[in-house]
Amino acid sequence: MDEVFSGLVVVFGLMLLVYALDTLAGRLRPLASGVRRVAIFVGFSVALGGGILTGYQFAGDDSVDLAALSFAAGGLALGLVAVLDLTPLRRLFPHEPDDGRFEIGLVLLLWLIIFQLAAYYSDDGSIGEVSVALAVLQAFAFLGVALASVGFLTRRGVAATLSRLGLDQVTWRHVWVGIVAVIPMLVLSALSVVLVDWISPGSSERLADTVEQITGGDTSLGYALVIGITAAVGEETLFRGAIQPKYGLVLTSLIFALLHVQYDLLLVIASLFPVGLILGLERKYLGTASCIVTHMIYNALAVAGG
Repeated sequence: MDEVFSGLVVVFGLMLLVYALDTLAGRLRPLASGVRRVAIFVGFSVALGGGILTGYQFAGDDSVDLAALSFAAGGLALGLVAVLDLTPLRRLFPHEPDDGRFEIGLVLLLWLIIFQLAAYYSDDGSIGEVSVALAVLQAFAFLGVALASVGFLTRRGVAATLSRLGLDQVTWRHVWVGIVAVIPMLVLSALSVVLVDWISPGSSERLADTVEQITGGDTSLGYALVIGITAAVGEETLFRGAIQPKYGLVLTSLIFALLHVQYDLLLVIASLFPVGLILGLERKYLGTASCIVTHMIYNALAVAGG
């Protein structure tokens, strides 16, 4: 019970943080372009310097201070976004010049990637079991962040929020296409595992061990459905629903892949990046509901067959 309560506190905390950053971004918009860019440069540079200094405190240490790592990752993310925003590199990400939400959102996404990679590779590689309660809490966290990031009840009402997330129109066509789309994803994943196992022998065994650690060896239909549904609803609403329309198909697919680094970095690049592209194309042409169906079946089969 305490775990669930603590998880709910974290979920609401994340939502409040995103709402606060969304409000801040709205206030940055009216600033004159020159003043805003100078403010961003100074703030991001200071944060980057602090991040680097903090990083030195635990570099080479076996025990990683997650608070220090979080600050360091945040500083590095801020610095990278400053470089993108204040140099010609910003043309790589065409967007509204005075939309502060783009920069703040990109900082959060880069922070997630840096933190995930650094935390995982600084650890002993062990992965905790994902219980049913944890899976549900993670889904609520992703849903909460997705709703907050698109301004649910602050900038958008219910109908506008669903439309922005690609969930405004759901038909049987979305369901059937979602089911059919699982086939190329399964084929692609199988080929990727074979390829990666050829490049890095033993990858398939390590993948099987990782899946067993995450599921605790539970391959029952009920557990597979819970994991499939929660992960699909949460991840697709956030990545394909909220993130992709703002940051594009390729970047969203890359972020999606890198945040699954626990499955082996080479494998997620070879397998989950193309999988993300397929899901992204579904989002582009059909909407998020189709992606949820595909992801749900894909995950459920992976767990049940694990």
